[in-house]
Amino acid sequence: MVSYVLIAFVGLAIAYGVHTYRCFATNLAAAKQSGFPIVAGPIYNFNTFWLITHRLWLPLFKRLPKAWIEPWIEFMTPGWVWTKLYDAFRDRDIDAFILVSPGRNTLYVADAEAINQITTRRSDFPKPIEIYRSVDIFGKNVVSTEGQIWRHHRKITSPPFTERNNHLVWQESLHQAQEMMIGWMGTSDAVSKSLHDVSDQAMRLSLHVISRAGFGQRLTWPHEEPDQIVPEGHTLTYKDALQTLLENVITVMLTPRWLLANSPLKLHKVAQESFVEWGKYMREMYHTKRDEVASGETREGMDLMGALVKGAGITPESIEKSKADPSQSTQLLTDDEILGNAFVFILAGHETAANTIHFSALFLAMNPASQRHLQADLDSILGDRPSSDWDYDEDMPKLFAGMCGAVMNEQLRLIPPVVGIPKSTAKNSPQGLQIGGKHYTVPGDCYVTLETAAVHRNPKYWP
Repeated sequence: MVSYVLIAFVGLAIAYGVHTYRCFATNLAAAKQSGFPIVAGPIYNFNTFWLITHRLWLPLFKRLPKAWIEPWIEFMTPGWVWTKLYDAFRDRDIDAFILVSPGRNTLYVADAEAINQITTRRSDFPKPIEIYRSVDIFGKNVVSTEGQIWRHHRKITSPPFTERNNHLVWQESLHQAQEMMIGWMGTSDAVSKSLHDVSDQAMRLSLHVISRAGFGQRLTWPHEEPDQIVPEGHTLTYKDALQTLLENVITVMLTPRWLLANSPLKLHKVAQESFVEWGKYMREMYHTKRDEVASGETREGMDLMGALVKGAGITPESIEKSKADPSQSTQLLTDDEILGNAFVFILAGHETAANTIHFSALFLAMNPASQRHLQADLDSILGDRPSSDWDYDEDMPKLFAGMCGAVMNEQLRLIPPVVGIPKSTAKNSPQGLQIGGKHYTVPGDCYVTLETAAVHRNPKYWP
């Protein structure tokens, strides 16, 4: 019996080895025909198992002779772009190269011309939607779809993002920033102290703005918070549910639902509770919006959930029709898709804005001369007017065209919110690219990463 098990195990190992070698040989042959420089390695660095366990294996690999592991080992760390930045491209004297592995070929690009070609040819270089499945924790959305389905979601979700609604974001941002500063310094301008949690404060500021501007829920700072009352039917307040979910969103995304719901680990219990509670709050907001639509009510101001309900074609007539016969529903998005898009608005808008605020503050603290230049520019534009007199139409263009806009743009150049923008080519569908007047061929079934952190340091554009 033992011998049969051993034979079966050895047989599977040999079959796996042969399959891995054949996949590697196929990918290597395709890469050689592309014209791009090649780095060949034994591991697909976007493999889920590798992403989770690479810290265990890398120290072992690095003990092997250098001739065996160079140069591919430097690309096995998921965050290699932050250690290499543009150097990986400078070393190869070209702004694109292919990393070959048994799992898949990956093209890394740090050339603006090539990036423009890739992003404008959406059909040739589609979004690899398989890597976005993790954000579907409440339903399909504009981030996790592509092609005609993406265009359908985008058409429905884009109307709220207008210049008119930017006025509301401006007003709420001013209010929340003032309250944050009161929390930092008190009500006296003479009080000053050190801050040790700039990242947390920036996350909180961003969360407060998007919650109010997008969903009509004003969140408060510790110095202005009354006692929080947990509503009936909930175990967490709205604020705690949302904040805890965002803090544990990676755990929610990567952990299977059955394990998250039954795990005895505190990490999983906290994540599960916030996931369930925020789902309840979103469904309550959704049903409130449906009731408003059914009664003909309208709400002033930016209202992302209301816009999703209306954009999905939900009208008083359609609601009555679906009540009479659910099979006759004309809803353009399902309930889950509406909730999925609402969650993505918060997830994407919250962290990106928070990181911009956070790193801008750090860079200014590190560069006092730039800080003084910014202060002089703000004094010139805003003067001694109270913030209640600051005007979006008059002041925002001046701020964006001055040192304030320069600080933000430079921060985004140095630390972009998305380090690698993912694209791909379809299987058996190689695509041509022109780089520096030379033609290259991107292999079919190739993962493409637009390396923003590298292109933002490319001396061709930033001498």
